[in-house]
Amino acid sequence: MPAMTGEREQMSRKTDAAKGDCAPLTEDGRLWLAPAALSVVAFILLAWPAFAGRVYVADDLSTQHLPLRAFYMDCLRNGDSFLWCPGLFCGYYVHAEGQTGMTHPLHWCLYRFLRLGVAFNIEFLHTYPMALLGMFFLLRRHKMTLSASLYGGFAFAFSTYMMWHYIHMHVVAIMAHTPWLLLCVNVAMRSSGGARAAGLCGLALLTASQLLLGHPQHVWFSSLAEVVYALGLARADGTLARLALPAAFKGLGVLAAAIQWIPSRDALADSVRAAPTAAFLYRGSLDPEHLLQIVAPWAFRGSVLDFDPEASPGEYAVYAGALIPLLIVWLFMRRKDLGALRPLAIGAGVFGAVALVLAMGRYGGLYLVQQQLPVVGLFRMPSRYLVLVHLACAVLAAIAFVDLQRVVRDKALPPLRSLWPLWIPLALSVLTTTAILLWQRLGPPESFIAQQTASLPLLALGPLLFGAATLLFLLCLGGHRWALVALMVFGAAELAAYDFALVFRTPTMTVRGILTFRLPPSDLEHRIYMEHPAGNRLIARNLRLADGYVGLAPRQDLDYTLPQSQQVAEVRWVTAQAGTAIRWSPAKELPLPRARLLCRADVSANPREDIAHIDPAQVALVDAPVSLSPGPQGQADITLDRPGHIRIAVRAPSRQILCLSESYNRGWRMTVDGAPAGIVRTYGDFMGCVVPEGAHAVEFVFAPPSFATGRAVSLAALALLAIATAFVALRDRPRNRPPSGQSSG
Repeated sequence: MPAMTGEREQMSRKTDAAKGDCAPLTEDGRLWLAPAALSVVAFILLAWPAFAGRVYVADDLSTQHLPLRAFYMDCLRNGDSFLWCPGLFCGYYVHAEGQTGMTHPLHWCLYRFLRLGVAFNIEFLHTYPMALLGMFFLLRRHKMTLSASLYGGFAFAFSTYMMWHYIHMHVVAIMAHTPWLLLCVNVAMRSSGGARAAGLCGLALLTASQLLLGHPQHVWFSSLAEVVYALGLARADGTLARLALPAAFKGLGVLAAAIQWIPSRDALADSVRAAPTAAFLYRGSLDPEHLLQIVAPWAFRGSVLDFDPEASPGEYAVYAGALIPLLIVWLFMRRKDLGALRPLAIGAGVFGAVALVLAMGRYGGLYLVQQQLPVVGLFRMPSRYLVLVHLACAVLAAIAFVDLQRVVRDKALPPLRSLWPLWIPLALSVLTTTAILLWQRLGPPESFIAQQTASLPLLALGPLLFGAATLLFLLCLGGHRWALVALMVFGAAELAAYDFALVFRTPTMTVRGILTFRLPPSDLEHRIYMEHPAGNRLIARNLRLADGYVGLAPRQDLDYTLPQSQQVAEVRWVTAQAGTAIRWSPAKELPLPRARLLCRADVSANPREDIAHIDPAQVALVDAPVSLSPGPQGQADITLDRPGHIRIAVRAPSRQILCLSESYNRGWRMTVDGAPAGIVRTYGDFMGCVVPEGAHAVEFVFAPPSFATGRAVSLAALALLAIATAFVALRDRPRNRPPSGQSSG
């Protein structure tokens, strides 16, 4: 009996190996502790500034995201509308821009109830464990070992793309949804009953959550991964019919986020991005020379070749670690022996390769296809497709570790002569590093690469890392089980060190420190025109800007470098850069009042040029004729000035035009003495109205139809989602049937 039992166990093990199934959980041993511990350590390092009450401030974090969230928090606590921000661009439909995620439930809770720094850190930090756990559960769904699933989660969450894009916190948050969405697709297509309903509902809600975060380009990337994954599952199941319900629930998720994307569609139409040039769209193409980073990660001073000084290094984050190229080579060597994981490995490999070609933009050719598509054809920065490359690499790394564990466990070690492909990454690293070094020493000193090449010790670090990874890999194949732990620790630690070297390059600060800067000497109620890269920090101190920094910058008819334009925009101060400080200079002309009455209005089709030929203190420029009466100028006093709500008391000796230096937008509604009235566009960028003789109360309220429509569509979609989820759950509920031959009556 013992012999028969042992024989059966051996046959069962061979059958599992043939099918490509992973070992049972008990055979994973304690190997999973290594990636688990490294994940915890990496997250603690990332969160360490938060423990000291500090926040990350690099680039967009301090110049865009934090100030806009400060405005959002103030609106929530003061009962103001967060749709309209008077501090940007002389007034701006900021919710439509989307990157603050103002209608996202999590953001509403964070910034409504917590301090700014705490809320900001939670929003920033939670996405990394979310991405790791999502990938972990997705890989476990494919029956991979605990250790391989944890390593795959680590490789995605702490990939160079996710870490180096930390300055775009909403982008990281959107991509953190992706493995969870793939998991929901799997559950929806391969489960039944309540699990299926939960998968479908999760697919819809996660899709809505992504869209509410306001960066549709990365929602597009995520959706591509979902479509390819769903098609792969349908092909494996032998039917496309299973795609119908996930597609329908995905559509419900899109509709549930209409409260964000319908306003964003309006903002895009009014933005400078509405008709982008080819040069704009192809900006950020992954240059072939960027691929040197794959095998020479420390070869350049700025981490990557800096072809575009205005782009962050994260846009070209192609390096995946010294171990993952080895794991991919191993998978190629073992492609016929992967069993049930073979289709997933092939799919991930092909998907990652296509994404890499797309990331190359003008150099790859495939990006031209995307430009022919509606909406997504307006996306720039082709290199952002690299996030899908890292997603695919994480899946491939996990599959490779599962196979490597099985080979070591079963002692099915390949002969040494067949392992020569494993030396390819090291050889490429040595050759690339040598070529860069020779170019630095022998090439023209003014050449682009020579000027950016790092020091010799950093150059040598690349081959040393690939050599260490190769040695540990060969020790694993030599039957040393401890080498599996060492290999996993090395792969994760080396990748994290590379990531944190860039993340910690910019010191963290307290919120108070970010928002502490020299204010203008006086007249803080007037606007400011920026001539330095301070971004939106000024609005967090209740200052108002004639310009700003957002993703969908509005088209402005006036040139605000001109004194007349600054005058009508009530600009009192102009900023200039003095090292890291702000230097304030008075505008050339004193600002005109924010609200004023005029007796003359000239029709202008080109206010940018015409404003230089009038006295804006006496003449308004309008886009259509208005009927006015001569007489002395009346008086206009602002009695209420809140975001999206302005009330003015006017006393007009005759029929005059009220000019208000607040940006024109189709969403404004106006009343005179409580009766609706038409808004007149003034000076191209601003708004006003004609008021009759006498004393009147004029009120402007920002109530855009796009927001009202989006909110109605979102609420209807959520109600329909609840009904559809309940229907699927009830329809798939198992029914108790009587045994065969027994009457049910």
